[in-house]
Amino acid sequence: MKATATILTAAILIMRSAAVSKTSRSAWANTDPLELREMLRVVEGDTAALRGKMRIAVLTVLAALVPLLASCASERGDINRASAKAAATSREVSLTNATGNLLLHTPADTIGPIRLEVFGDTLIGGSFRPATAGGVPWLRVGDVSVPVLSAAQPAPAGALRSNDWQYLRIDGEPRTSSGVLKSARRHLLLVEPDIVVVLDELALTNSDAVEIHIPLLNPLQHDSVRDEWTLNSGRAGMVVRLLALPKATQSWHASVATTASRSPADAAAGWLRSAVAESGPEFHHLAIFAVHANQARRSLAFKLLESDTAIGARIHRDGLPTLVAFRKQCCTGEANLTGLKFTAPVAVDVFRPKRRK
Repeated sequence: MKATATILTAAILIMRSAAVSKTSRSAWANTDPLELREMLRVVEGDTAALRGKMRIAVLTVLAALVPLLASCASERGDINRASAKAAATSREVSLTNATGNLLLHTPADTIGPIRLEVFGDTLIGGSFRPATAGGVPWLRVGDVSVPVLSAAQPAPAGALRSNDWQYLRIDGEPRTSSGVLKSARRHLLLVEPDIVVVLDELALTNSDAVEIHIPLLNPLQHDSVRDEWTLNSGRAGMVVRLLALPKATQSWHASVATTASRSPADAAAGWLRSAVAESGPEFHHLAIFAVHANQARRSLAFKLLESDTAIGARIHRDGLPTLVAFRKQCCTGEANLTGLKFTAPVAVDVFRPKRRK
């Protein structure tokens, strides 16, 4: 309040100075030269006095603003420190498409559930409370539940980017898997503008049953003809296709909690389960999420592809193919999937028809 009052006082003084100057100019035009000299002396005295008052007012304003600016800087610093602390606590990394309406979030230091936001609606994410007291983990191998798998590094490895796609890789720490895994690697790929691919590569200690669970905030509908899962929320929709080697069965399980008993932080409607009765030493699970604005679904088709060195899928969007290929964890050197050769962890080939001239 003091600073505001001081600023108003300074403004009044400046206005008075301008008024005196204007009056003086008018008087000079109609005054006798002898009288004019006396008036100039008076005006000069008044002007000097006003200048002195203005200097004092400016210094007072500055003195009032200094602690105010210091307080603002301190508050901004507190906010930045709080944001940095929250970011450090969550350690979350994200992939975002060019238009900003698709965001894929994943913890940077664990392999576990992901979160997918489309047009402001969260389609994948949330926790759930099924009938079992311990809840449903992200991964189950045999009778061992693995809620999350710690990452071997504090940040994702092998981050890559092009005009058409973005890629992250998280290497798991097998010691946090209760001994059921030799190694684990997750690949996350966003293909512009509407495809998200999550590949989990698991090397098992022993051949055993494997289950992967994906929590969702809205119920899924199964298209048995296409073997796809579809979801529509208020503003967004999604087609989910799960591909696995060895082949896995898929099922939707609704949460036992009622809508009234679920809080916003615990609001999963259920989970999508992908399971194989007995896997060999390796299990590859490919989850493809094709998102769209509500009621604006594209024509889609998916095909799983594998070679000795790579695994991936061919995705048709409105008849145009996109090939995504991931180099297997066991592969060193060049990988090859249906003629697409690459040495990086991932390769993407987006077909674009030639424009007619």
